Amino acid sequence: MVNAVNEMGILIRVRYTDDGGTHIIRRVIFVDRPVTIGRSDGVGIVLDDMLVSNFHARLTYDSLNGLVIEDDDSSNGVYVNNVRIYKWCRVEKTDSVRLGNTVMRFTVLGVYRPSDREITARSRALRKKPIKIELEIQDDTIPRTEHYVLRNDLTVGRDPSCDVCVNSQTVSKTHARIINCGSDGVGIVDVHSSNGIQLGGLDIQGLTLLKSGDSVTLGNATVTVRY
Repeated sequence: MVNAVNEMGILIRVRYTDDGGTHIIRRVIFVDRPVTIGRSDGVGIVLDDMLVSNFHARLTYDSLNGLVIEDDDSSNGVYVNNVRIYKWCRVEKTDSVRLGNTVMRFTVLGVYRPSDREITARSRALRKKPIKIELEIQDDTIPRTEHYVLRNDLTVGRDPSCDVCVNSQTVSKTHARIINCGSDGVGIVDVHSSNGIQLGGLDIQGLTLLKSGDSVTLGNATVTVRY
């Protein structure tokens, strides 16, 4: 599916009971990327279940296979109708999907069309001028400099799926987001990380604007942002 202002997606309903016995119903929109499931705050569907890995599984949708679930190298596996899957499996609305102690059911509701308000918000976001940024990264490997074009945001963390990968065990799998703030420049926000973000020796709270040349600390790693 194209990533345009008036993009359409597939809307699905997710029903599950978490580890505390709470029954939850959510709606999820597929557009042009998988929906991740796990215990980490950085995933699309967060499960409160200690037997679920931080990044446990991912959902994809296409017109050929329909809704598909894939095990994301989890510790305890993914079970569809009590049978463990080892690659991927198509999921129907009658199927029971178990991750840890959490049982999930998925129903495809149909095509999602954005409201006029959402289209307006996306149009404004797309009018942001991309910002070329340089990141000087000092972590547990050799110090390096990387270059990016910042259109909306970049995820920063230890997991290889992040846009900016920082190699340190003190950095959360998804630790932060670097954000294009339009005329205000570049900002950074913590994504519920374990060790937080420090700027000038102080913990930052919420979205914080960065001047070119500012260095932020993530665990034992340092990232200097220039633009």
